[in-house]
Amino acid sequence: MSGFQELFGDLRSLVNQEQPDGKAIWKILKTMAKASPDRFKAEVVEGYLPAFIPRLSSPLHVCNSLKELEDVCTILSLPVFMLSLSQHEIGDEGVKALAASPHLSHLTTLYIVWNEIGVDGARAIANSPHLSHLTTLKLNGNNLGVEGAKELANSPRMSNLRTLKLSDNQIGVEGARVLAQSHYLSNLIELDLSSNNLGVEGVKALANSPGLSHLFWLNLSYNKIGVEGARALAKSPYLSQLTALHLDGNEIGVEGARALTESPHLNYLTHLGIDLEDE
Repeated sequence: MSGFQELFGDLRSLVNQEQPDGKAIWKILKTMAKASPDRFKAEVVEGYLPAFIPRLSSPLHVCNSLKELEDVCTILSLPVFMLSLSQHEIGDEGVKALAASPHLSHLTTLYIVWNEIGVDGARAIANSPHLSHLTTLKLNGNNLGVEGAKELANSPRMSNLRTLKLSDNQIGVEGARVLAQSHYLSNLIELDLSSNNLGVEGVKALANSPGLSHLFWLNLSYNKIGVEGARALAKSPYLSQLTALHLDGNEIGVEGARALTESPHLNYLTHLGIDLEDE
């Protein structure tokens, strides 16, 4: 087995790569923690790693249960993890219990997908004091509705979010409006509101939002926006940073597609997802 100092050298080499390999870094960290727990805590956890964390583009490790998260936090008590819970039917009560766990303070990414979460679950997430490091939140396929969207939009604890995915949550026009008007979601660079019955008015609210001006990636597929919605997006000066726009299943037609491709504001767009052949 390699010595602690040799492992530290390997760690530095990985960290200094242009795109650090999170899985490889995590493997070395576990080995170092086992080899010399005291040195690992003092020299790595408290000394070396905190300055590296902002460079991470993804979590070091994905946990699939709260118990697994608790276990990895005994090795590394820093915000470098992801918790993914899909189709566990945990519901609002389960989310309330989850949101109360102090171990969530070590998360940057939280997926709670298709878990029958409603407004109470959204409120628990939005008000959790342990999610201040969260940058990615995915709640696709739940039952948040308008009120759940309001809980997230009105929470200052959500202000560090860079990615928010709320596909299939029945938030509708009013939900789009509250998200567009939020004072706490202005750091978003990725937003997924596909399959939410936003309609033309919901899309107009998003297109007219200065708070969404940092978006690079936007998914509004299957929202019945039509040609008028496509035109609203094309006319928006606030979406000028977009590089990817997904609009599948919206019946925007050739006219809507033309408005988007000829938009003076969408100069950075490299991906436009539409399905004209099905219309």
